[in-house]
Amino acid sequence: MTLFPKLNDLNKTSKICLTGLLIALDILCQKVFAINYLPFAPFLRISFAGPCLIIFASIFLGPLYGLLVGASSDLLGYLVFDPKAYPLFFQITLLYALLGFISYYVFAFVKRIKNQRVMGFLFIGFLLILLTLVSVFLFTNNDITLFSTTYHLELYQKIVSLIVLTSLSILLIVFILIYHKKAYDPKSENFTPLQTGFACLLIELFVMVIFGSLMKAWAFGFNTYLVIVLTQIMILFINVPLNTVLLTVLFKTAFAKFIKKKE
Repeated sequence: MTLFPKLNDLNKTSKICLTGLLIALDILCQKVFAINYLPFAPFLRISFAGPCLIIFASIFLGPLYGLLVGASSDLLGYLVFDPKAYPLFFQITLLYALLGFISYYVFAFVKRIKNQRVMGFLFIGFLLILLTLVSVFLFTNNDITLFSTTYHLELYQKIVSLIVLTSLSILLIVFILIYHKKAYDPKSENFTPLQTGFACLLIELFVMVIFGSLMKAWAFGFNTYLVIVLTQIMILFINVPLNTVLLTVLFKTAFAKFIKKKE
């Protein structure tokens, strides 16, 4: 099952090989090519392309394969890199499994929205609301306790954080405006960057922020739940632009290559 009918007959051997490749790449992105802390925001952890590959697996191969990539990359990544650092939290594994499973259906829902203008207004509206929530929280709190560690936030850190998040949002919108029509080919059944960006925003908001915060609070303690939500929202402003750009590139190359072979 795939969102692209021309890929429905991709044989099982190819799917298994691609699944293994995506799991290996995702482990590298999540555990090796990642930034654990930033100078202006020590409570953030950035994983380049990690969530993107799980989402891509769900769309390209189907929700069950996406679930497998999400769960396996977290479990194997833990066994290879983290067994002595801290215990395994199955709540986090469940989070990435859900990410791989639900992404297919979110993209299927977004693909049914015909009014691109309404989607654009919703997309920008969600970003503005989330940016406002982050701003209010940062400027009404000077100390943030996360996972038993308290961070004191200076004024410059708050300002730099908001500038970075706002800049990322603006760059994402500019990217979508520039490539929205250029990257869309009706014959390839591809997604527009606007559809991709909106779907990534919904996935990040409902899976990583809402459900993910609950899972992390369950694993590490509910006393810092609100701060976990805040940090997940801040990571959203990084993940959504990254995922949108990377998925747009992957859709344009991988899907075109496989569909061309089928034809």
